[in-house]
Amino acid sequence: MRCFQCAILIFTLVFSASGKERKKVPEDYYQGALRGERAAFKRDLQTNTIEAPLQESMKGNEIKWVSAFWAMELIRFKSDLTAAAIRTVLASPQQDFISLQRAALEAAYALYGQEFQPMVTSVADSTRSAKVFAMATLYLLRGDAGKLHRDACLARLQRRFPQWRSDPILWCLGEELREPRREQVKARPALVELLRHPLVGGKPVVFSIQRVNRDHPGLTVVRKPDGQFLRRVDGSLFAIPHLARSLSNLPGYLTNGNSPQGILSILGVEGAEGEFIGPTPVLNMALPGEVTPYRFLHNAAIQDTAWTQARYASLLPSGWRDYAPMYEAFWAGQAGRSEIIAHGTTIDTEFYRNQPYYPFTPSLGCLTALEIWSGVDGRLLVSDEMALIEAYRAAGDGYGFFVLVEKDDRQEPVLLNEILPDLLKAEGRW
Repeated sequence: MRCFQCAILIFTLVFSASGKERKKVPEDYYQGALRGERAAFKRDLQTNTIEAPLQESMKGNEIKWVSAFWAMELIRFKSDLTAAAIRTVLASPQQDFISLQRAALEAAYALYGQEFQPMVTSVADSTRSAKVFAMATLYLLRGDAGKLHRDACLARLQRRFPQWRSDPILWCLGEELREPRREQVKARPALVELLRHPLVGGKPVVFSIQRVNRDHPGLTVVRKPDGQFLRRVDGSLFAIPHLARSLSNLPGYLTNGNSPQGILSILGVEGAEGEFIGPTPVLNMALPGEVTPYRFLHNAAIQDTAWTQARYASLLPSGWRDYAPMYEAFWAGQAGRSEIIAHGTTIDTEFYRNQPYYPFTPSLGCLTALEIWSGVDGRLLVSDEMALIEAYRAAGDGYGFFVLVEKDDRQEPVLLNEILPDLLKAEGRW
């Protein structure tokens, strides 16, 4: 069992800062869902993890400040104090503590509008970190996504990082500056070609069809090794809504960004780790580069350990190999992203009541299925995650593949009737 990024990276920091710790609970029960527990947790998080550290000096308390910024994203909390803290960090040279600068940029991107643009411009003009530069540039793009503005940002990229094409993060940023994803998706090849593509024979494939705007939940289906999509007992196609949005809503090639588009390897069903993922089992997955090709492809006969773009491209249908957005998973793996899983959630849905994805809860880049826990007795009331796990087990369990693809940029959740014709054509039924 791996130590999953989604649970550990942010939530360990949150609990270590607040001093709270919870016990492991049965699979269908979560004590933290009780109304009193929810209220106490939020109060403790705001008071002890966010406000108290940010009232202390930044110097010497950098780790607490990093935890505070991530906790702000978790509960979508902002105030004069949090805005002042972001300004303090952005105005300070951070070459010795890059993670604090990244955390401040991430919180600014996730929670605020354009008020930090002058400071972020200064960061973009001075940082030596490719990741910080990309985050700063993406923040600046939100003010004006027009071609002239993108061209100016691209010129800054080329000037500041002459070797940008050799860096996976800067390469992806350059693609975004060249043409926004909402424009790239208009040239997407036929979805049915991807849905019928065998990928690697004899393995189940989970397809998650998403929007470019990850505020809107996508839809996930399961294809059996025989090429047919899994159906329910009544004969209807199995599908669950799935949120592929992170807390930050940054692109998938960045740490803590959205779930990246492309092909991931499923390493199996595993027990969950982490208080906020909850006790429901998860799909354990890996990106290209996170594990060796033989493990990714579930083929022990593959001897070499080198990942190349050509090897990844060979997994795609021929008509999809020139479609740049499907390489995001490859570049994310080359950039060092890891431990993206498909999991349930025990996070309080009320943190996100006014967001378009409510009652889903975002993560640190994983895919989150809807789970509802009773505030009265802590029992699990709804679990699309368990439905997905049971569907995957019915399709073959064990090793497989997960394919995430953005369908279009419509501003609404993906519904089954949209993709039903493509699913039936992929099966050869229509």
